Order: sequence, then structure tokens, then C-alpha cells
Amino acid sequence: MRLFLSLAAAGLLLSGANAAAATGTTKFTVPPGAKFIDCRIADPQAFTSSRIVLLYQPELKEMHVIDGAINEVYARPIEVDVSEDTPQHVVMSWVVKNLPGHTNNGQTVAADIKYNVIYVKASQSIIVVAQILAYDNRLYQSAGTCTVK
Repeated sequence: MRLFLSLAAAGLLLSGANAAAATGTTKFTVPPGAKFIDCRIADPQAFTSSRIVLLYQPELKEMHVIDGAINEVYARPIEVDVSEDTPQHVVMSWVVKNLPGHTNNGQTVAADIKYNVIYVKASQSIIVVAQILAYDNRLYQSAGTCTVK
């Protein structure tokens, strides 16, 4: 069975998260030494939002993220699994569980989406690969640029 989520139904337009992040009203608390990384995805694919915001605490190797899918499901940032942190890049992943959507025949479903991400420090760029878990679907890759604040 192949699953296709409707972007509008999945809430990936990010209007709420965009507004919250832009006005500083997200649930991020930026501690001293933390980096606020605001990423814009140039050509977002199926399950990738046009904006991804990361809060990175390098000394703790701890990161949190919010985007349209996360905002839709959790309405707050979630913790990221950082698997590699070098002077060149950070490799990370997270899973959004029970993202609402529809199959290609109109059935309402909730799917788990895994995101594998590489943030390249020197170029302040991001590569995002999204995959629906437990369904036979391809990977969706997107890329963008980030601003560190």
C-alpha cells in the first residue's frame, strides 16, 4: 500500500509556526551560548516544510526543532537525535508521529514521518530527507539555506 498525504491536510504550510517563530512566541527558550538556526527550504518536497527552525546547544550536543508538521502534531518544538557533530556539519534525525493526512483513495490516516537531516556549518545549508515509516514510499529530499542568530 502506498500512502500519499495531502499537504494541506498534513498542515505543512507552516503558517502558525512561521508566525510564532517570527514573533519569538515559540516555546523555544534560548539559553546563553545556544544557536537559533532559521532554515528556509527552497523547494520543499512532500513532507518537508518551507521553514525549519532549530535551537542548538553545542556544548550539550542538544538540539530542538519546529516546523509545520511538528507544529501540526505537537504544537511545540521537539528534541532532535544528534548522531554526529563535527566542525563541518551536524547530522540529526527526528520522527513526527501520527501526522494526519489522506491516502490517494481518500482514506483518513495518521502516518509517522522520519526526517534525516544534515546541517552544513560553513555554508549554513541544510539537506532534509523525509520518509514515511511503515509504507512503501520513496524518500523526499529537499535543501535550503539557514541563518544563524
